[in-house]
Amino acid sequence: MNGVFIDIYGKLVPILQNDSVWCFLRLLKDCSNKGMTWTFSITSETLTFMVNSNSLRCVKVVLEGKTPKLCGMHANPNCINSYGYFPIHKAADKFFCDMIKLLLRHGAPFDLHTVGNDVIENLLPLHVIVLNTCMHKYLEDNLSISVI
Repeated sequence: MNGVFIDIYGKLVPILQNDSVWCFLRLLKDCSNKGMTWTFSITSETLTFMVNSNSLRCVKVVLEGKTPKLCGMHANPNCINSYGYFPIHKAADKFFCDMIKLLLRHGAPFDLHTVGNDVIENLLPLHVIVLNTCMHKYLEDNLSISVI
């Protein structure tokens, strides 16, 4: 997360937890120069944060970009964030099936690969799902607390 985006973090979290489109649009207008937008787009960090919060209604609004309050701004479902992954990877990481469907409906391909040094490179969203499923199963099998 860039430093400017951190300034609005405290305001953004409860809005996305409630998935309040109206409050999100108001915050977006009030914080137009605070790292949430760049030219006529919602930044990749903002979209990734929204996906990570599983804010389906808010994500849908910014992907469509049709709300007059957005003034033509929209989010690109294929934007890569500074860590080398795409919004669909984040949705896959969290097992957010409805979010994956929403991103696919708005043009996110399921064959995007992660890139860069800060992430395991060349992973598809399906790889992320399988890796996390295996990790959950491993933890479930090996770290369960036995009751005597």
